[in-house]
Amino acid sequence: MPATRLYPFMLGAEHGARLFVLEHRFYGDSQPFADWSLDSFRFLSSEQALADLAYFLGEMNLDNPDRQTVVIGGSYPGALSAWFKARYPSLAVASWSSSGVVQPVVDFWHFDEQVYLSSVKSGDFCPKMIKESNDWVTDQGRLRDAGDTNTAIDQVLKGTLSEGMNTGDFMFYYADIFVESVQYGNRTLLCDTLQNLATQGASQQDIFTAMV
Repeated sequence: MPATRLYPFMLGAEHGARLFVLEHRFYGDSQPFADWSLDSFRFLSSEQALADLAYFLGEMNLDNPDRQTVVIGGSYPGALSAWFKARYPSLAVASWSSSGVVQPVVDFWHFDEQVYLSSVKSGDFCPKMIKESNDWVTDQGRLRDAGDTNTAIDQVLKGTLSEGMNTGDFMFYYADIFVESVQYGNRTLLCDTLQNLATQGASQQDIFTAMV
């Protein structure tokens, strides 16, 4: 478990702190509107998320406005944590930003390179199978965008809340299955799973189904 998920609870318990985990607007049950139209998405931004946190802290500290607050986060929440301290310095005494992406980089190919370098530690087969699976699903996406309504993507989404998902969004989601597994410590499990599928003679359809 990442340190930013475990250590704050240990430290908080030691000091008798109150700990809150906030859900970002437009995620989970925090839906400010009934639809996800582009007009509604005007209100999906880091600035709005920071304002939400400021409002939340104000409400939680009504009984004690002088209560000290530390904001904590990792990755994007880490960036929010750092930005919050800069934007609302009087509302937090400190910010713990773990791997905070405070300086986004366009075309950050170094990240993909690291995923490759990590996955190849399990053997050349692992990044090779990842690429082949993504290539196959990309072809399915092209068929879908050309009007085919019975692609593997449509089959896996059928009957779910994501049935009408944009092809590009699905491709991002699928690629992230592999990326997130490597990034968050599950590279061995991912590569072992792929190797087992290869040993069983699994088709690309089988691999796709297993991954999603």
